[in-house]
This record gives sequence, C-alpha cells and structure tokens, in this order.
Amino acid sequence: MKKTLILFVIICIIGSCKKELKEIPPNKNKINNELVILISNPEKIKTNFGSGIFAKNFSQINIDTDKEFDTIKIKLKDYKKLYIKNRVTFKVAFGEINDTLNLKINKKDILINYQNRILKKYDTVSLKNLYIDNAKEEIIAHNKLFKKYYSKNIKTNIIEPIKNQIAQNLTEFKELDNLAFNKLNKKEIILKTLLDKGLISNPNYFNEVTNLKYKYYNNLLEKFLLTDDAYYSNRIKNIYFSNNDAIENAFLSYAYMNLFIANIILKQKAAFNLDYAKAFDKLPEYFTGDQLKVFREFCFNQIAKNSGESEKNTNYFKKFKEFYPNDTTTLYSLSNRYSLNSRKANHKKNNVYLLNSKNNELTLAKLISNYKGKLVYVDFWASWCAPCIAEMPMSKILQKEYNKKGVVFIYISTDKDKEAWKNASKNLKIKDQFSFLATNYPKSDFYKDLKLNSIPRYLVFDRNGKLIHENAPRPSSSQIKNLFDKLINKSNWI
Repeated sequence: MKKTLILFVIICIIGSCKKELKEIPPNKNKINNELVILISNPEKIKTNFGSGIFAKNFSQINIDTDKEFDTIKIKLKDYKKLYIKNRVTFKVAFGEINDTLNLKINKKDILINYQNRILKKYDTVSLKNLYIDNAKEEIIAHNKLFKKYYSKNIKTNIIEPIKNQIAQNLTEFKELDNLAFNKLNKKEIILKTLLDKGLISNPNYFNEVTNLKYKYYNNLLEKFLLTDDAYYSNRIKNIYFSNNDAIENAFLSYAYMNLFIANIILKQKAAFNLDYAKAFDKLPEYFTGDQLKVFREFCFNQIAKNSGESEKNTNYFKKFKEFYPNDTTTLYSLSNRYSLNSRKANHKKNNVYLLNSKNNELTLAKLISNYKGKLVYVDFWASWCAPCIAEMPMSKILQKEYNKKGVVFIYISTDKDKEAWKNASKNLKIKDQFSFLATNYPKSDFYKDLKLNSIPRYLVFDRNGKLIHENAPRPSSSQIKNLFDKLINKSNWI
C-alpha cells in the first residue's frame, strides 16, 4: 500500500511537470536571425519565393515548393522583400528578423498573414495624400521650376526635357536638383514621424524610404545622361556610395550598382548587354578603397556569370587577385563559385568536363561509360532558362516510368555560377548522382561540333556509350516515348 501511494505521488508529479512545460510560452526575446514562412497549400500549387540579388555576394532567394504543408526558413541580416508567385498570382511581402508569415495558397489567391505582428495603418494605406498635405511647400517649389524645363509631348503624352532651355540655363537647372532633394528630405521626415508614432512597421518604413531614395537616384542619373555634367555623378557618389548606403541596401543594392555602371561609367541608358570588362578597367576613374573593391567584385561576378569565354573569366580573376592578394576569403569564394580551379591548362579541347555535387571533376565520356548497357538521356539546361525549367515536370514523369526500363536521365547545367546550379537542382529535386555542371561550356570542341549554342538541348547515348541522337525530342514532346520504346525494344537491348 505504501509503495502504491509513493508510485501514485511520483506519477502525479511527473504529470504536473509535463503539463507545466507545455504551458511555458515561447521566449519572445529570442532572436534567431531568420524569417519563418509557414505554408498551407492543399492543392499543391507550385509556388516560388524569390528576392532581388544582393550585390555584395550575388546571393538571392529562389525557393520552389509544391507541398501541402511546408516550412521555409530564411536567414536575415535586417529586412527582406519577398516576391511570391505562382501560375495564379503575384504577391510582395516584407519581412524582418523573427517574423513568422502564414501563407494560405489556393487556386484564386495567396493569402498572407503575419503571425507575430499586426500590420499598422500605413502598411496598407497609400502615403500619397499624406505627402501632398505635409510636403506641400516643397512640392510646389519643385514643380514650379520643373515646368520651366520639362513639358508634355502632345503626341506621346510623355513628359520630356526641354533640352535647349536646359543647355542655356544649366546653373538654374541644377537648382531643380536641390528642390528635389528638399522634397525627398521632407518625405523622409514624414515617414520617420509615422514610425515614431507606431503607424508604420519597420520593414514597410524601410521599403518606403528605399523607394524614395531610389527614385531620387534615378532622377540624378537621368540628369547626368541629359547634361553629361560631373555635378550629378559626384552627387551620386557622395550621397549613395561614400557611406555604402546603396551597396548595403537589402532591397536594391544590385540595381544601384548596375545602373551606376551602365549610366555613369559606360554612359549607356539601357542597363543590359553591358561590357563589364570595360567597366572593370575604368572603375579607378570613379572609386578608390573599399568602394572600388566592391565594384570590382561586382563586375567580375557579372563577367563570370555572363561570359561564355572561360579564358576571359580567368584573366579577370587574375586581375582581381593581383589587386587583392591578401583577401583569401573572397578569392576562394569566387574561385569556387565559378569553378575556376577546374579549368586546367591541360584540359583537352575535345573533352566535356563536368563537376558533380561533391566538387569532383569528371568527363562526360567517363560519366556515360558508368552506365554501359543502359540508354542515357542527357538534358542540357540552366537555372536561368525558363523553357528548360518548364520541361522538368514532364522529365520527372518520364524518368519515373523509364528508369525501370533501363533509361538513365542525366542533367548537365551550363550555369556559370555554381551556387545557382546547386540551388536550382535542389529546388527541382534533381538527385545529386544525376546532376552535373559543365565547366568548359561552350569552349569544348564537342559543343562546337554539335552546334550546342542554345538550351534546352537533349542527347541520347546508346548502351555502348555511342551518341545516337544529337537533337533528341524534349520530355514534353509526343515523340520522346516512341523513341525510347523503339530503342528499348530493339533486339540488342534484350
């Protein structure tokens, strides 16, 4: 009886302890430096979570999910602007450290709810009228002078600069910039007042300030292209780059740097098809110290990502290394990211060199020989190639059906950026053993002989490792199954 009583007391204590532990609330002061996204997606609609490119290290969020329930955790330094899209809709969400977002995805919409904070008044209400009412003096002063130098084209309905008027009165025209800057400062004061009064959340405040500053930045760039006056380029450098404000911006750092290179250094209005090698060499005319280093790294990233010439990549990497020989961390990161160490001088021109997920190098010939006795379907693709990605779901269906029939599916990315390849492979759920990165594309004679200049492109090798189809049907083609079945049913496959 005594033993039974003691046992009962122990059970009660344990039970009460367990109940008490369950009732302990989470530590609200704990900071995990991450944004958590809880997803409910009953219809399993494939949805992408993306972000802009952070210019300092070219990092970018690009995550796909089609699970019924999923949890995504994103490491944050401060704030993050997320682009959430699927075949139904497109949404933007702003997150900060320790935020938890609840997402409900259905056939009509993506519903976003912040679990740990309530949206404030000016997170959802337009600020336009507030600016008009509280920055009236600054707006009127700016608009009065603006009308002297800009007019609306009656035919196009576009506001255009009056170039002759500007050329004759350049000193007064520059005063328009001061008035625009006063307008910017006033709007920033209005936003800060809202923040202090708890009428706007930190991420939305940061986004609004960023948009205002970026609008003024574009205004300065436009005037530089119009006048070619150093006043505007110097103003940009002093306001945006002397304190790294633009370079560190969580939302628009890439746009800031890319537009400076396009408009100021290369004097090119459109910010695409840029000669980053030329910009790399001209950078010392505009920057020194840390800013010069960051811009050089930015240009090298662009050269390595966009150039098909591995020799050009190697040459500019050598230049960067000569300028910063002691920055071993950055040098290793760039070398590893763009597989520069794998591009050896003794590579044979007719070989196709690949990297696997463990960073080991092998040739395509060696890879194909590993599957002797099987049919091999090779898919050349890249993370940036929309048509390639569109074929992947059908490729997975085919793979599941034909794997057991002796067909191996190999995926070879032509990405220049190793991280982009790895992230895309992970998102697309391509198994590591079948995922490879082409390191000498398009330099190898193999690519030249096949005229493999565009992707997606598909090849078929027979059971003896011989290339029998140089331009095989796509996974979505009605012809691909017929081809597989025909090859499988041949007597030499029995």
